[in-house]
Amino acid sequence: MKSSTIKNLVTDDLTYRLDKMAVTRNTPDDILQGLSESIGKIDFQILAFPEIVQLRQKIEDLELIIYTDGILDEDKKSEVKEYRGLTKKLKYLKLTKNHYLILCVEQLLQIAKENNWGLCKKHGYIYLYNGEFWTEIDKERFQFFLGNVALKMGVEKFKGKIHTFKEELFKQFLADAYLPTPRTKKDSVLINLQNGTFEITSKKRGLREFDQNDFITHQLPF
Repeated sequence: MKSSTIKNLVTDDLTYRLDKMAVTRNTPDDILQGLSESIGKIDFQILAFPEIVQLRQKIEDLELIIYTDGILDEDKKSEVKEYRGLTKKLKYLKLTKNHYLILCVEQLLQIAKENNWGLCKKHGYIYLYNGEFWTEIDKERFQFFLGNVALKMGVEKFKGKIHTFKEELFKQFLADAYLPTPRTKKDSVLINLQNGTFEITSKKRGLREFDQNDFITHQLPF
């Protein structure tokens, strides 16, 4: 299909509408704010060490057996031995920086997936899909966002705010997310509207649902 023919199909109506209406788009900050509002504190220990729940419960059960009015009953030797072994094991279940890095990224990716917010990397930039179109997020802004995500999830202030931790979060994100760039269609013209994507090809033209694989980075206001 000739480009002039395509232009004749859409130019007149689009030009009129764009002259009358201001384009309103979700900014990267809007989208990141939406993601941030979906994030709450998590129990890093339970996520890192799932067995810790049963371990804590077993320790509590043993405490009811071996303690009487706050005094340890040494006569209950087998229970006391088991209790001491379990408390020692509990002390060894310590969180490291690697636990925080991996778990923060895993939880963020899960939230993005649940909200249909895809993520990808193209030409050195990160893009976030909000269900209708892709928007660009620069590295520095995204690192700042990742640091705030870590704080909201419960990472202590003097770990989550340090610049090296944010940089490592960013690298961990790129490693875990595996962000392939969606392939664009070279044989079609796509116009992203409020209620779907208008597709024009040599064989058909019509409105269809949004598709993140189109990698459209804009949306018209109607």
